[in-house]
Amino acid sequence: MKYITFGILVTILTFTSCKSESKVPVYNIPENFIGEFEINFNISKGYKPIYSEGYVTYFVPKSGILNTKTHDYVRLSHVDPIFYYIDSNGHQTKRIPFDLIPFSLENKNELRVFYHSHESDESDMYNINEKYVIDSTVNLPKYPIVHRAINRIDSLFGSD
Repeated sequence: MKYITFGILVTILTFTSCKSESKVPVYNIPENFIGEFEINFNISKGYKPIYSEGYVTYFVPKSGILNTKTHDYVRLSHVDPIFYYIDSNGHQTKRIPFDLIPFSLENKNELRVFYHSHESDESDMYNINEKYVIDSTVNLPKYPIVHRAINRIDSLFGSD
């Protein structure tokens, strides 16, 4: 009976701690930014995100490279990030749709965010780099890593 009670307690604590740590990442990106951008996690001199109820908010600079102190790795949170364009005053102006896989979209000229790469340091599980692309589906093949992914999918499943 002790072991069952202990097991139930561990399960409850695990569930509640996972639930409380699962924050939706919100990325604010300079208005009209098109192209690749990256987030480097666990950088000691990086930007500290803003935490609020249920969200962790980041501001991507015009350079497209965000170094952040946090190790709140997005893909482990099991929630899709939210992306907004922001004006020069930091106000959100437009939400940008997000897709993990860009290959089945009907509106090929619609501006979207695509997740396309993840790298991690084997010696430090929190030293993670994620890359995204903001562009329309029709322009994705011009990005080398996306082009390679499309070719790989075509070779595995055939192209339309």
